[in-house]
Amino acid sequence: MPYHTNLARILRDAGLKVVEQPGWQSRGHGPMGAVQGVMWHHTATSASAAGNFPSLNIVTNGRSDLPGPLCNLGLGRDGTWYVIAAGLAYHAGSGSYPGITHGNTNTIGIEAEHPGTPGHPWPAAQLDSYRRGTAALLKAFGLDSDRLMGHKEYAPGRKIDPYGLDMPNERRVVQGLMTNPPKTAGGIEEMAFNDSFKDWAGNQQSVLSWMNNIDKRIAQLHHIFLAPGAEASRIPGDKNRTNLRDAIMDNTAWTNRILGLVAAGSTDPQAVADALRPVISSVVEEAVAAALGEDNAAQADAIVNEITRRLGGEAA
Repeated sequence: MPYHTNLARILRDAGLKVVEQPGWQSRGHGPMGAVQGVMWHHTATSASAAGNFPSLNIVTNGRSDLPGPLCNLGLGRDGTWYVIAAGLAYHAGSGSYPGITHGNTNTIGIEAEHPGTPGHPWPAAQLDSYRRGTAALLKAFGLDSDRLMGHKEYAPGRKIDPYGLDMPNERRVVQGLMTNPPKTAGGIEEMAFNDSFKDWAGNQQSVLSWMNNIDKRIAQLHHIFLAPGAEASRIPGDKNRTNLRDAIMDNTAWTNRILGLVAAGSTDPQAVADALRPVISSVVEEAVAAALGEDNAAQADAIVNEITRRLGGEAA
């Protein structure tokens, strides 16, 4: 008769959030028998009780009249699974279900946090997790969906849990999940993406939001540096649009051309003036056109010639 130490792995592999209680692998009233079914319960703890799974202590350690563990698995209000005991738990009591007469020994007992009273709908996330986790457990133990039972079906007239749930319908939903498991991210990957931290600016972020921001900024940098026509030309007087990489390369080329003349030993001022003439011409033509109008090219040429002549070393 085994201790079912695979419970946490089964649920995590289904993409569900799992919290393991210390010592769960060896906790139980002795070992269980072969798993023949999964039994649903509600905790009946008050809806006003604080926390995601306020019944944790009771289902782990028991009550004054009944020692724990009182279930194998717990289910929080947000759908988080709590692994309580791998061995036999006192959750079923006396009763029967087709093919099962020893509920504690042969069924996995799940206590879901719910008051079991009217006016408290089951949270969607919790109910979804209940169904998905149960489908995974049944599949892992080689059982069909008809092996899911409510405590109220095992002990009718004595128990009402899980309150408000139509078990035949729940079995149909679970069967659908067993046939077509949801293809969603989950488990450790989902928890990692949702982990929260403060970034360098003091903003609270999740790993996923931080990754999205990084991706956005990389795309912006790619646009500025590499997209054709993304930026105005940095060359004085150049009206064409370029990108930052090409603009830097163009400016570097002009600088290197002038420095190259000097490094090559050319001290001829006229050679330097001639090299600069295209840049001077663009700047002057744009300035003259802006100040005097487009039909003043002659004046612009005269100014360019004068500047070039003086750079070449000629006296005014």
